[in-house]
Amino acid sequence: MRPIPPEARQSLHHLVPKLKGGKGGPVVRLHQICGVVYQTHHDVSPQYLY
Repeated sequence: MRPIPPEARQSLHHLVPKLKGGKGGPVVRLHQICGVVYQTHHDVSPQYLY
């Protein structure tokens, strides 16, 4: 894992989406763009990926 440059936009993301029982669970700090990609892949039904 690489450090996020201090000037880059960052956000916290739940490892398990809140709507799937992750509320109050562990979170990670991600680069803003990586967080968008992560969220997109977890919001889409697995049948539509690849």
